[in-house]
Order: sequence, then structure tokens, then C-alpha cells
Amino acid sequence: LYGVAVSTYCIGNKDSLKISVYPTPYLQHMITDSICANQAITIPSFTACPLNSTIAWTNSNPTIGLAANGTGNIGTFTGSNTSNPLNTATINAVPTANGCVGNDSSFTIVVKPLPTMVASGSTVCPTDNVPAPTITTNPAAGVNYNWTTTNNTGIGMPASGTGIPTAYTAPANMTLTNQIGIVTYSPTLNGCAGPP
Repeated sequence: LYGVAVSTYCIGNKDSLKISVYPTPYLQHMITDSICANQAITIPSFTACPLNSTIAWTNSNPTIGLAANGTGNIGTFTGSNTSNPLNTATINAVPTANGCVGNDSSFTIVVKPLPTMVASGSTVCPTDNVPAPTITTNPAAGVNYNWTTTNNTGIGMPASGTGIPTAYTAPANMTLTNQIGIVTYSPTLNGCAGPP
């Protein structure tokens, strides 16, 4: 004969549960930037909170010279624009920390084109009219240009100027040799200097 006693009052071991609520990562806003084609640009480092945040970014237009996506800081790259319009890309960056994804932050990079131009030359006799040159620019509108002249006294032109040189009368030539002057044009557009 034996008996079993069952207690209705039992005390187990203590345990605790820790709950951590991590902060939502925050990425400081980046400003829009613009550069000329073939110019190097350095994108400032991302500033995120908390400090252990990782940044993933995407680029809407890799033709500006920047990869389509990446992680961490972008750094320096050379801008590209092989067309006439402004070459624009939107960079979208997203911070992640402790498994939490923060709000995205977007900024724009604009790569401006380099203008080009072609000017006609003239061959004339002394006292002939030297016509104003025919100038073709790319893009067709908005290009400004300065010019300089070699042997300007021999061909009767000013040493330098802006815009289209005006027509004039060729000077006399008593040197028994051809007087040749080279006019070099330097085009600019939106602060970008094209090749002479």
C-alpha cells in the first residue's frame, strides 16, 4: 500500500524575455548635382543613422557613366553625355540597419553636353570682300563662342572676338606670299566648353 501526493502549488525557474525595438534607419538627403560631359564628379558620402547602416542604391540611367546599382558610397565617376539634351539620372538610396529598412532618399545627377561647331573658311584676293563665315553648331541653338586669329594683321581681321566675325575687305598683299590666318573658335553651352 502506498500513496501519491500531488501539489497544486508549483514554482518553476525564473526566465526573462528581452525585447529590442531598433530605430528606423534614416538617410540624410543628397542634393541634385550637375556636371559637364567628360568631367569627373565625386558624390559625397552617404550620412545615415544609425551609423552601422548599409546603403543600397540604384541608378535610373546608366548612360550618365555610373553603374545601374551598387552598395555603399558612390565615390567618383566621369560623367557621360553623347546626345544633345541634358542627360539626367535619378539615384535612389535605401538604408538598412539591424534588419530594419528605412525610407528611401532620391537625388538627381545631370550631365550637360559639350557643344561642337564647324565654321567655313575663305580664299580671296586683295581688296575682295571676305564674307562672314557660315557656322554650324551642335546643338543648333544656345551655343556661344569666342575666337582668336593667327596672322590677323596679314589677313585683316581682329586678333580676337565673340560671335560670328563680320564681313570685311581683304587688305593689300605686297609680300609675294600667301597670307594665311587660322581662326580658332571655342564654343560654350551651359557653362560647358566644347573642343575648339
